[in-house]
Amino acid sequence: MKRNPFPIARVIVVSIISIFLMTGCIIKDRVTVTYLGPKTVTNEKQVASFTKNYPSEINIHKVDYTIYDMEWNSIESGALEYHPDGDYYAIEWAKVQRIKGEENDTVLVYFENNDTEYMRGIYVEMKPYGQMDPGIHVRQLPAGVDELPE
Repeated sequence: MKRNPFPIARVIVVSIISIFLMTGCIIKDRVTVTYLGPKTVTNEKQVASFTKNYPSEINIHKVDYTIYDMEWNSIESGALEYHPDGDYYAIEWAKVQRIKGEENDTVLVYFENNDTEYMRGIYVEMKPYGQMDPGIHVRQLPAGVDELPE
């Protein structure tokens, strides 16, 4: 029986190829959604929409909210309540809904007018990406403010 003089070399080559394949898949999936609008952040009633960069389904895992002061200090936070009858998440001033499309799904984030002195934020976590995808962050300005603070 003839013995292969390079068994470790084969293992190393296969390992390197596997790493390149995994890295390519991770990079492709890292940016999974594209922001479709609106073009500005305001305190007015608005709808922000996002869609996948390639054909697939969006699965919303959870939706959280945070209310901030103008120095980005968190005043209040929590989770939006899931409503299975309409397949959406909601709180008094916001709603998040997935719209199924033929090729791509779209996530819509609805905000009511913000007449408070605080910024509002929504974070949508999607699965199966979780750790690799930062999710969707949407902000709404308070009344009388024209741009996000630094």
